Formats: sequence, structure tokens, C-alpha cells
Amino acid sequence: MKHLILSCALLLLTACSTTIPEAAPNRLRVAISKDAAPILFEEKGEYKGLEPDLIQMMAAEMGREVIFIPTEFKDLLSRLEQGEADVALGSMTITEARAARANFSLPYLGIGQVALMRREDQRKYFNPILLVKTKDRVGAVEGTTGDFFVQSGMTLAERFTFSSPEAGMKALEAGKIDLFIHDAPSIWWLASRNEGGLIALNLLLTREQLGIPVDPRQPELLKEMNDLLQTWQENGKLDALLSQWIP
Repeated sequence: MKHLILSCALLLLTACSTTIPEAAPNRLRVAISKDAAPILFEEKGEYKGLEPDLIQMMAAEMGREVIFIPTEFKDLLSRLEQGEADVALGSMTITEARAARANFSLPYLGIGQVALMRREDQRKYFNPILLVKTKDRVGAVEGTTGDFFVQSGMTLAERFTFSSPEAGMKALEAGKIDLFIHDAPSIWWLASRNEGGLIALNLLLTREQLGIPVDPRQPELLKEMNDLLQTWQENGKLDALLSQWIP
């Protein structure tokens, strides 16, 4: 009986956790991942960072209420395709493959991939050629542009994947990998939390742009967002927000 009650409780919890709010003109349903500080992260049950602040600013201008839908990074675009969210937040770079699945807003930030390493190993990778030709153990978050770079640009390396930047950093600290590749803002954030043990290579391995993916069936929403971004780029409001979160 006890096992039956527990099973029912777990089923109820699962059902509740996957409940998707219905679309409404006064709502902005936002599929969101949580492990890409300082772009976005969860702290004490609240979403914080550059993208949550940006989408809240947009929603306020549109007269909409933001409803966050917790989502794994790999499922963000699926939420849009299935009509379960209006936009998605995940520190997502604009790529041709992703643009085939969703409409992206205008870029709001230019970034690139950066390598994080243990401080004692920095002499091994001071030259970018040495880094990309390494046969060492290299980690990345699965399905990200960092992971794509490891697979396509570091073909001799032994590839390891993780569910989050935090998990990759812990593996690096524990000596389970030798390098961790991810978006520059997140790498700088992680390095600042462990300045004694970790260091970021001061070199962009790629050049990319971050944007916000939007349900392709909602061109009016995309236009509203782009109009706001363009206005805020011109009047300095976007730069002011960026300076709060990007070192």
C-alpha cells in the first residue's frame, strides 16, 4: 500500500511538473533552462541573469505577464515547435540549424567559445594551435555550440559531455577532464568563482551571436521584440542592461 501511494504521488508530481499554460494575448510563455550564468540561472527558486531581465523588460512593454516553463536546454526548441511556449531562453547562439526550427530575434550580444582550464595547465595551451590539436580530455555541455566546436574543431581530443557548465567545471576541478569549452560569459563567470584554481584562455575560439528563439507561427511577436531591441540598442538601454551582467 505504501509503495502504491508513493507511485501515485510521483505520477501526480510528474503530471504537475509538465503542465503547460495555455496561450493567451496577455501571457508570454517562456521556456527556460537554468545553467548558463550570468546569461541565466536559478537562485533560490527565482530565474536571474541577463535573459530573464531582458524578457521581463520586453513583457512589461508589451503588457504581458511572463510565465516561465522549466525546460532542459536540449528541449527548448521542441517547446516552440509543439506550441508549448512563445519564446525560449537558454543563452542560445544563432546557427543555421537552429534557425530552421525557430525564428530568432535580432542579436543582442556577440560572444564566442572560450576554454577553461586548471591554472597549472595554462602553459600547455598558451597557443591556440596547441589547444585545438590537443589529444587531451575536453568537456562541453551536450548539444551546445561548444560541443559542436569540440566535435568539429578539436577532432583529436577525447570528448566528454555534461548536463551543465557547473558540472563541467566540477569535472575540471576534480581532474576528470583537462579543458572545458563553453560560451565566453559563462566561462568568465566560472573562472571568477575559482580564481585560485581555474583560468580562462583569453581567446575567442569562435565568433557567435546570441538571440532569442521565437515560435515561428508568431511573426507579430518577433516584430515587437525586434522593434524593442532596436530601440534599446539606439538609446543605450540594452548596453546598460548588458553592463549589469557581463564582466
